[in-house]
Amino acid sequence: MASGVTPWLLGLISLLAGYTAVAVAAAANRQPHIIIIVADDLGFNDVGFHGSTQIPTPNIDALAYSGLILNNYYVQPICTPSRSALMTGKHPIHTGLNHDVIYGPQPYGLPLGEQLLPQYLLRLGYTTRHVGKWHLGMAIQELTPTYRGFISHLGYWGGHQDYYDHTGFLAHTTIGGAHPYGVSLSETLLPSHLGSLEYINHHVGKWHLGFFREAYTPTKRGFDSHFGYWSGRTDYFDHTALEQPGYWGYDLRRNMSVARDGYGQYSTDLFTNEAVTIISQHNTSQPLFLYLAHLAVHSGNPYAPLQAPADVVEKFSYIEDENRRKFAGMLWKLDESVGHVVTALDQRGMLQDSIILFTTDNGGPAAGFNQNAASNWPLRGVKASMWEGGVRGAGVLWSPAVARPGRVAPQMVHITDWLPTLLSAAGGDLSVLGSIDGIDMWETLTQGLTSPRKEFLINIDPVFNGAAVRIGDWKLMHKPQAYGHHWDGWFGPSGRNQTAPQAQLEVILQQVLHSPAAVAIKKILPHVFDNVKSLRLKAEVHCLPVPVNATQACNSVASPCLFHIPSDPCEYRDLSHDRPEVVSYLKSRLQYYNKSAVPPRNKPWDPAANPKYWGYAWTNWKDYPVPPMSQGETIRYEENLFDDIYGDKRQ
Repeated sequence: MASGVTPWLLGLISLLAGYTAVAVAAAANRQPHIIIIVADDLGFNDVGFHGSTQIPTPNIDALAYSGLILNNYYVQPICTPSRSALMTGKHPIHTGLNHDVIYGPQPYGLPLGEQLLPQYLLRLGYTTRHVGKWHLGMAIQELTPTYRGFISHLGYWGGHQDYYDHTGFLAHTTIGGAHPYGVSLSETLLPSHLGSLEYINHHVGKWHLGFFREAYTPTKRGFDSHFGYWSGRTDYFDHTALEQPGYWGYDLRRNMSVARDGYGQYSTDLFTNEAVTIISQHNTSQPLFLYLAHLAVHSGNPYAPLQAPADVVEKFSYIEDENRRKFAGMLWKLDESVGHVVTALDQRGMLQDSIILFTTDNGGPAAGFNQNAASNWPLRGVKASMWEGGVRGAGVLWSPAVARPGRVAPQMVHITDWLPTLLSAAGGDLSVLGSIDGIDMWETLTQGLTSPRKEFLINIDPVFNGAAVRIGDWKLMHKPQAYGHHWDGWFGPSGRNQTAPQAQLEVILQQVLHSPAAVAIKKILPHVFDNVKSLRLKAEVHCLPVPVNATQACNSVASPCLFHIPSDPCEYRDLSHDRPEVVSYLKSRLQYYNKSAVPPRNKPWDPAANPKYWGYAWTNWKDYPVPPMSQGETIRYEENLFDDIYGDKRQ
């Protein structure tokens, strides 16, 4: 043959091509490994792929630039509601978890009648593992992870913990005498302002703004003299104070056992190592579901809220704000974790068969909210609000099944969508899901199709009397948050225009391209990082500076605010007076959703949950006899009638 190709060689080529086609078909039919990585309290602007260069996130960015950047993605304002929506595919108004979070001493949880994502995946042959934060109830063992579909769990049941000693500290909303915090020293108080105007300032009576250090006491906060008491109350005659010091205990479990061996290990490293071990020991003939729910970047206990290894924090010496600098260290460790997980999947030959979802649980707590230093810039608001900064989430979907990877996905996606979407990808029968709020978005996202989702409820909180809904391009809301008008604002930092050499865009993009995640991904998608700069620009949200006539608040239930999100993503201008017909329609949709809402399940704190009765560890206290308590605690226990959690405790 003139070409030099023999019939034997042609036959071999044909045979190999056949083998390749079979292999590709087999890979397409193989159930994917599903990895969900949840970052706690991560702000929209804390990831590099949304435009900030202040804190590099090279591994997270590598997933984003080689997968789908979810630019129209929404979560719930706070963590228990978001996690319940992720696990059930139902909006929290339909599970009674739409108001606040589940605190450790509260005897309720995600209803036992709900089927969760790991339970569905178990039936499809998945090995289901949970590492990290649960926060969906722990009063009885049936509420905990290994009774809700996970075959193993290493992590904590509550909402937060110290990054090193793994204790969780909870106190009621006021500052108690034993509580090691107070009004932030970064706040300038009224007497200090008046002192600068040469006023003489005297304080008589109650302080109640913190006194665990001298710097927090009245004469150090602007008063020239003080006669009175520092705590919240005293006896009218003998002036003694009896205070409840809050609940404090160890919160780290391996399955149902307290995991004391984790003491002293940095939480992010502890959870990362467990995730890597799970992957390295996994039987790859079975599909894996790994739910890695990090503590990072949530604040720890009030006395030490922002924690990261000193050498990591030192990398960010160019960040002037100390809290933001510590936050950067926490975020760096989180990003490092993502790199380790992707590398482990690659080393086990699992990455090419994996779906990786990276998501925050809510918007970032910026500017000191919850003693944290996240950034949602340029979006408005913070965590626990229904402003865009509280609910527009940083999210990435990565999979080799994504057509034309390295895209910004404009499709509207809600956190309830992940349950049906991932079950669809796993080959599950969605007809068994019954009535849920989530929509299967697998084909929509992977193939770049028009989204079937046209609207979603943001939230209805009957306790705060706040509500918000998004229909198409329009958003209607009233009373978007309940923590004071200050948190209705816009908070940075922007993270742009950094002058430090290590925060320059070219340096950061090189970090992305050489990150452990990118190195692993390029083995599968060798050219996927060719257009990183243009992709990054497409993922940014741009707004003009806050105008002087920007809408200041939306607190009227009778006259809610209306925003056109595509043209006004930073929620500057209320258009309710210009478009009354839109307001009327969106109000009707809120009424529609409210008709199906169940009452919030929140319960008072149970004093029997206090870890001091259980070896100073948080536990499933309702499974045990009531411990001996002080007279005051016994009275509170009997008055609150905690015996029935929500009527289906043992059903």
